[in-house]
Amino acid sequence: MASNKNQHFVPRCYLRPFTADEHRKTINLFNIDRAKVILNAPIKNQCSRDYFYGTDDRLEKAIQFVESSYASVLPDLLSYGRPLTLSSKTIIRRFWFLQQTRTEAASQRTVAMSEEADELIEHPTESFKLGIKEAVQIALQSYAENLDTLDDLKIALVYNRTDVPFITSDDPSVLTNRWLINNIATMGRGYGLHTAGVLCVLPLSPRVCCICYDGHIYSIPNKNNWVDLRDQADVNAINDLQYLNCVANIYFSGQAASESVLELHSRNEGLKPPARHRIHYAIEAESSNGVTKFVVVDKKSAPEHSRALIHMESIRVEPRQWPSILHWRNNGFFYSNGTGLGHVRRADQGLSKGSSPLTKHGTGH
Repeated sequence: MASNKNQHFVPRCYLRPFTADEHRKTINLFNIDRAKVILNAPIKNQCSRDYFYGTDDRLEKAIQFVESSYASVLPDLLSYGRPLTLSSKTIIRRFWFLQQTRTEAASQRTVAMSEEADELIEHPTESFKLGIKEAVQIALQSYAENLDTLDDLKIALVYNRTDVPFITSDDPSVLTNRWLINNIATMGRGYGLHTAGVLCVLPLSPRVCCICYDGHIYSIPNKNNWVDLRDQADVNAINDLQYLNCVANIYFSGQAASESVLELHSRNEGLKPPARHRIHYAIEAESSNGVTKFVVVDKKSAPEHSRALIHMESIRVEPRQWPSILHWRNNGFFYSNGTGLGHVRRADQGLSKGSSPLTKHGTGH
């Protein structure tokens, strides 16, 4: 049985640098649905649910280990100019990964996709629907099996020297991909953690934000992993990602930041994706010489068919602007074998037995 009934999917150790009082017990928030600022809300009530991870004490302890590791290196991550150790880099990457995997928002997206897929399949004897706790546990198992996925990413700690603070949210670990979003050849393609060009963004405090990035595609000039940010437009670009990725609440520290949060809402209102997933339904069109072709159709108007494929695609956030510190790497590259595997960062990544080998391709930058 889990020792804690009230389980946080965004831990208090993460939210504390954004708290509003000296005792670190309250936090300011902006609720997007109501367009309302709420000052000094109790931090213990934020981003938590009773037995969110279920009642397995071993699972809870494993999560607490990652959180305590993060809390132990946080002072170093917030100390401007202090070089990052290899251990600190590993901890921040894996904390980002865990946080991206385990939030209520991530679980709700999985549940919504499973419900929609269940309706499409119309299986007479079996349901494929998932509950929140099932979705959480599946996600955490995937996390455990893919711990080293992000270990190749470079890290930049961005120090905010403007008057506008970084904010955070109820879904703070943002996964995006400027290269795929802006590249004509790859525009419209889905992407995941293995994909070339990924950017993993996580604000750590009102002054510090961590960006993990594909060093084969991007360059962020830095000194000991630290970058000064002096342009308010760059801070806005990072804060926009939090707004677009969140479910309902934006969190911020000082009361004076209320005005910039209201501006953030005005700047991005209506830009959040209406849904965070898309399901493609394809039916068998023809089969010959051992090759079967499928064509994407509208399920409601599909002709009679005996076999179909369902592809579930996550919809990622696409900001209008990117931080100016993010440059294209000269002679950037990725790997691909021309299949649905897509564009990946490493030559050994994602290959199954019998797959065509990956070859190196230049980005043209």
